[in-house]
This record gives sequence, C-alpha cells and structure tokens, in this order.
Amino acid sequence: MTTIGKLRKRTGIVVDGEILDGQISTLELELRFTLVRNEQARSENAPQYRIVARNRAGVAVAIGAAWLKRKRGAEQGRDFLSMTFNDPSFARPLNVAAFPSDVPEEWNILYRRRQSRREVTPAQPTTPSL
Repeated sequence: MTTIGKLRKRTGIVVDGEILDGQISTLELELRFTLVRNEQARSENAPQYRIVARNRAGVAVAIGAAWLKRKRGAEQGRDFLSMTFNDPSFARPLNVAAFPSDVPEEWNILYRRRQSRREVTPAQPTTPSL
C-alpha cells in the first residue's frame, strides 16, 4: 500500500458535528477535501461521512462518501475509513482507506491497486523421464 494523503480532525469550533480535513497528492491529482458527518444516514449501510471539495469557482461539490469499518484478520478490531471519490472529471472512481497514524487525530490515506482475480490452476503432475 502507498500513502497518498492525510486526514486531520478540524480543530476549533465545529458547528455541524465532527469534520475532518484531507488532502490527496499523486502525479495527476492534488485534491483538498472535507469529510462531513452524514446526518441524513437512514440505513446501517449508508456512509457515515460525505466527501466535499471546492471546485475552481469555490463552490462546494459532493464528490464521494466514506464508511467507518473494522479491520478483520491479524489486526482485528482496528477501525478505518473506506473512502470512494467519484467525479465526472475522474477517469474512474478512486477507492482508498484511511488508517489512524501515530499522530493523535490524524489518519494516513493509503492506496492499493486492485489485483485482478486470476483463476489459479493447479500444476499438472509431471511424469519422470527415463
């Protein structure tokens, strides 16, 4: 996994619940965004956060969603954010995860290219040649 950004809890007075400010930097993308609690979530599968960014004119635009999840396996019980960014200007949606860092109230945003699911065929037994 590659670290491509950070999330930080906004400090100071926050009126509409918890707000996280984030940034993602890659060769092609420099994106600053805000995660805002989704107060309108009506089901357990609804995202806990909306992802909002400002366009060139300074207008706030919803560009994705984030879900709070719990890691399974060796690091079972560790919470993280699964985030999907999607905008018509993107070639395809960007799916990333944010994990708590060593710095309080800060998360590292990690990207991992999805692996194609190839069908694995067992090796054929060989007959020893004499």
